[in-house]
Amino acid sequence: MKQPEISHDKSVLQLDGITKIFPGVKALDNVTMNLKFGEVLALVGENGAGKSTLINCISGVFRPESGQIRINGEEVSLNNPQAAFSHGISVVHQERNLIPTFNVAENIFLDRICSQPFKTVDRKQMQKDALALLERVKLDVDPTSGIEELSSAQKQMIEVARALSIHSHIVLLDEPTASISIKEADSLLDTIRQLRNQGVAIIYVSHKLEEIFAIADRVKVIRDGRSIGDEEPISNMTRDILIERMVGQRELLQAFPSHNRDDAETVLKVDQIHSAVRPEKNSFSLRKGEILGWYGLVGAGRTELARQVIGIDPIAGGTIIVNGKVARMPSYKEAYEKHRISYLSENRKEEGLFITHSISRNVSIVALDRTKNKFGMHSYKKQEQLTGQFKDLLKI
Repeated sequence: MKQPEISHDKSVLQLDGITKIFPGVKALDNVTMNLKFGEVLALVGENGAGKSTLINCISGVFRPESGQIRINGEEVSLNNPQAAFSHGISVVHQERNLIPTFNVAENIFLDRICSQPFKTVDRKQMQKDALALLERVKLDVDPTSGIEELSSAQKQMIEVARALSIHSHIVLLDEPTASISIKEADSLLDTIRQLRNQGVAIIYVSHKLEEIFAIADRVKVIRDGRSIGDEEPISNMTRDILIERMVGQRELLQAFPSHNRDDAETVLKVDQIHSAVRPEKNSFSLRKGEILGWYGLVGAGRTELARQVIGIDPIAGGTIIVNGKVARMPSYKEAYEKHRISYLSENRKEEGLFITHSISRNVSIVALDRTKNKFGMHSYKKQEQLTGQFKDLLKI
C-alpha cells in the first residue's frame, strides 16, 4: 500500500452525515468528523453515546444507513473490515484480540498468515519484519516469545504493532489504557506521540479525561448519537466545559445527589480477609442503599478482593458477615443463591458472557427457574418475556 504524502493540515478521514439505525434505536444521527494527518483526535462521550458504533462504521464492521466516508478526499465504501484495511485503517480494541497459542510475530502478522493460506510463510522474514515494528512501538521483546509471557501493556503494544503491520495511516484506539497501570499507560501515550510525529492519524477513545488533555490535539464530542459541534483544539477546552458538552446542560450533582447512609444497617461486613495468593488483609463495611467505591491502580488487588468475597478465590483467614451473621463463601453459587450477592466481572468475554449465545440466553441463564413452563421444561416464550423485562428496566 502506498503511503499518502504527509501534510498536517490535510484531512485524511472525513465523515459526513453518518447515520446508523438498529432495531428501535438510532445509534448515530447525522454524525460528522474531520481527522487530519499526524494528529490525535480524541473521541469522547458518555457510555451509549455512540462512540463504539462510530468506530465500527469507520472500520467496516457496520454499514451506516446513510452518509459519506472520504479518505484523502475520495469517497469510499467500507463494506467490511478488509475494505477498511485496504484503505489503511486499523483498530486496537479495548478487549485484546490476540491468539494465545501464537507467538509475538505470528500475532503481529496474523493478516499475512491468514490471507495466504496456500503459501509457505517465510518465518525468518516475518520475525525480521516484526522486530522493525516492535522497535517502532518501543517494545523490547523477542518476536518468538509466547503471547502469554507478556504483560497487559506489552500485549496492547503488540496490538498497535499489528495495526501498523498493514501500513496503517489511520489508527483507531478504543479505550487502550483501560486494563493497564499508570506507568504502562504513560509508555503507551509516549508511543502514540511518536506515531503522531511519524504522520499517523489517530482517533483516541477514552473515558479518562486526564489522558485526553495529555495526548489529544483536538477533541470531538458525541452525545446521544449526535455530533456536538465540530472538532475543537484541546487547548480551548477545560475539564468542566468538556464534561458539560458530554452530558449536556444537566447538573451532575443533581443527577447524582449525595446520600447520608450513616444510620443505615450494615448488610455486608468484611474483616481482615486474605488469601494464600494475596496475603494482604482487607476490611470494609457496606450499608443498605449505599454505593461503596473501591479505588486503586491496576494490580492493587481490587478484583482479587471481590473474588474472595464472593467465593471464587478461597480465603485463608478473616470473616465475612452478611446481614449480621457470619457467612461462609465456599463458592460463588453459595454467595449468589444463599446470600444474593452478585458479581459482574471486568473480564466480560471469558467470565461475564457466553459470547456465542444470544442476548436473550445470556440474560436468562442465571434465572432458569423463571423460564420454566408448567411441565418443568424450558420455555423460550418466558425467556423472551424475561429479557424484555430487563430491557425495559435497564433501558437497553
